[in-house]
Amino acid sequence: MRTLFLHIGHGKTGSSYLQSAFRGNRERLARQGIVYPAGADRDVTDPLAVTPGNGPGLLSSEGALAAALVEREGEVAGRSALFSSEWLIRELHARPDLGFLPTVAGKAGYARVAVLLFVRDPLGDAASRWRDWIKSRGHVGPIEDCFRAFERPEMVADVLDRLGALEGVATTVLNYSRCRERLLAVAGAWLGLAESLVPPPVPRVNRALSAGELVFQRALNAAAGASGGFLAERLCKRLPDVETDDLRPSLAVQEETWARLLPAIERVNAHLPEGQRYRCDVKPPLDLDGEQRLGEHQLRVIAEEVGGEIRRLREKVEVLGAERTRLRERLEGMRRDPGRTIPGRLLVRGLATRLRDLVLGRPPARDRSHAERAGCDGGGGAGPPGRSAPRALQGPRHGRTFPRAVAEHGGGEALG
Repeated sequence: MRTLFLHIGHGKTGSSYLQSAFRGNRERLARQGIVYPAGADRDVTDPLAVTPGNGPGLLSSEGALAAALVEREGEVAGRSALFSSEWLIRELHARPDLGFLPTVAGKAGYARVAVLLFVRDPLGDAASRWRDWIKSRGHVGPIEDCFRAFERPEMVADVLDRLGALEGVATTVLNYSRCRERLLAVAGAWLGLAESLVPPPVPRVNRALSAGELVFQRALNAAAGASGGFLAERLCKRLPDVETDDLRPSLAVQEETWARLLPAIERVNAHLPEGQRYRCDVKPPLDLDGEQRLGEHQLRVIAEEVGGEIRRLREKVEVLGAERTRLRERLEGMRRDPGRTIPGRLLVRGLATRLRDLVLGRPPARDRSHAERAGCDGGGGAGPPGRSAPRALQGPRHGRTFPRAVAEHGGGEALG
């Protein structure tokens, strides 16, 4: 039976690991009648690369799903298709009506829709999300902030309630906290594979930061802004086997979070097999005694990545310095031999503006948004704010030749 398989997440449940396996097993999946179409990971060959999968945007609207299925039909060629992305559960949550899902799939030739969702015990999920905020979003706040803002079970409950009401959609919900060590086997069973998938070369893809790494990255975020892209993500990729720490806030904050989420938790548990249901995973905070350690291999990677970033910035400063010197020399040369025509004056003005932008670290005018330019030049002219270009540059359409227009605008004036 031709099936549209949708792995919809959610976050922090091994999605990067599964997507690495799906990419690496495209041929093996195809031999068993399932195509994992190319998407945002089209040209990705690195098994440790972290991508949004091949399905972001797929369920953002009825039209998006219909267009994607038509577009990928040449690649799928009448077989089942598998899409995976953590974005998908958020897209379903944002949709007021999910009835389009089996309807569009049916029109595209799919007999059924199979959805796979991994959930995670809520308090461990909240703790993992805080670590991820520091790693990928530049977060610097305390873990208590994340726990008090945590609402994922409410989103899960909403999506499961509405998926459960659809005919032609089979939803499988499993708890990552119970099956994290056999994630690939569980996914293979959901797909109905007779031939097992080959696992990625490492046991974890996109691992969390350890306690010591968190302290360093959080301090770096505070000092330099979001910096996970050049340090934390590279650190986790280069050292995928480092053990992480299950950091928690106080017992009181954990219990308060569980109590607040309890109605949603009960709604989700109604959709789960008994062994997969949410559990109250309150844990005592780790007593790190103010000391978080980094091993020699971690310190070496940190030094190499930070040092590399400093080197790149120094090279950029040298390039910008050379450009500033060149522009200054051109400007001074024109001041010594002033072009007494309006074009010469405009060129000097342009060079002065570029030099000022360079010193202030602003992008060139050609790189600014159209809206910004429109707001600054009063409708597309080449002069200061609120003014159009000099009439001298408007030329023949006003019945004057360019030289005459220059003369009329005082082309003999000295440069100011």
